[in-house]
Amino acid sequence: MKKLHEGNIYPLELLLEIQEEDAVPDIIENAGVNPFSLLPTYAHHFPTRPLSLVFTSLSNLSPSTKITSLEAGLRVLDEVEKEATEQLQSSVGELTTKHPRYVFGWIVLAKVNLLQNNLDSASTALTKAHFYVGLRTAESNSSFFRATHEIRMLEAEVSEKSGKLLKAKETLQQVLADSNNKSVAALKRLIELNLRLEEFYEAEKETELVLEADPSNEWALARKGWAYHNTHRSQEALSLLLQAFQQAPSHYLYAHWIGRIYWDLGENYRTDRNYALKYLLQSAKLNPKFSSNFAMLGHFYNEVEGN
Repeated sequence: MKKLHEGNIYPLELLLEIQEEDAVPDIIENAGVNPFSLLPTYAHHFPTRPLSLVFTSLSNLSPSTKITSLEAGLRVLDEVEKEATEQLQSSVGELTTKHPRYVFGWIVLAKVNLLQNNLDSASTALTKAHFYVGLRTAESNSSFFRATHEIRMLEAEVSEKSGKLLKAKETLQQVLADSNNKSVAALKRLIELNLRLEEFYEAEKETELVLEADPSNEWALARKGWAYHNTHRSQEALSLLLQAFQQAPSHYLYAHWIGRIYWDLGENYRTDRNYALKYLLQSAKLNPKFSSNFAMLGHFYNEVEGN
């Protein structure tokens, strides 16, 4: 390691630039930053092994700091290659083996497995998390509300990904009941689930809970509009969706729903290019991978233009 003047403060970038790779973990520990946030910097200075440096840098951290860093790493590694998430899974698994009573370790392990679509492993990790919440609650008489909330939200996700939509709905309803309808994350997930289940009146009522707190919430306005359309209130639906799309003009789904409503209204709304076609084309431009747009566009060119 190159010798630096003691007592001086150096920019982290400079320290990484002038030190050998073996010194990086100590530099990171002393800097007090999340190693995952430095992944781009590692890749620039040490292109052959940036990921291994991230995980080596975690070694000296306390269990709670380490698991916080690993959880943050999930957001980074969601966009990184499979090898990185496997390494993350291994690191979290090792942590839960050494510190099984640390509940959030099991929660993060479940999140990593969900990221890889390992639903059985995610479910097993959540069962462990439940067990240690119960154990530590009995020992300390604490509620562990945040941990229980996260566990149940993840259980709902596992159920939904497994195709058990009604079970996922039941879990989310329990989360909402426990939070006195204050869990916005659970409420939004339940709205999406009810739209999938075609329980449009329920979804409508739930969007109103979001809008009570935030009347201009474009996410809730759009979903209330889609629920309206599917309960034969298409003009009211258009009003809400156009308002949402005005607030979020880059949201392809809002444009698609508007195009669908115009198509379903028929007559000039279907044949005039300024209505259904206009919004379906906008949606396709915003998200070329959304296949439903091209199905609807196919109907337009076939039925309206005979092409």
